[in-house]
Amino acid sequence: MSAAQATGGFPADSALDWYGLTRQQLTAFQAFEAARPWAGVNDEGAQCLFVAVAAEWAAAGCTPAGLDPVVDVTVTADSPLSDDLEVGSVVRFTRHGDGAVEVYVAPAAAED
Repeated sequence: MSAAQATGGFPADSALDWYGLTRQQLTAFQAFEAARPWAGVNDEGAQCLFVAVAAEWAAAGCTPAGLDPVVDVTVTADSPLSDDLEVGSVVRFTRHGDGAVEVYVAPAAAED
């Protein structure tokens, strides 16, 4: 996915403070459906990954250097992701050491 400088209202500065990041340390990546990943490395070297769905913060996580951060977003009935994916599906975002963000979709389990 291509990277662009972070802009807009996501994530909130107070959330960034909690993760030890500033807006200038974030990179926005290409959106997947209605979800957009953002990533950055804080001053302690932790890699952080945030995901916004329709411009709302959905999930985040940080890992120490050497581990790839992973964020899972479960599709709910009121999520904009449910327009294209079944409710109950999980969208996994993984930020790799090479800077790429990969997206995996685990479809909802079929009902018996």
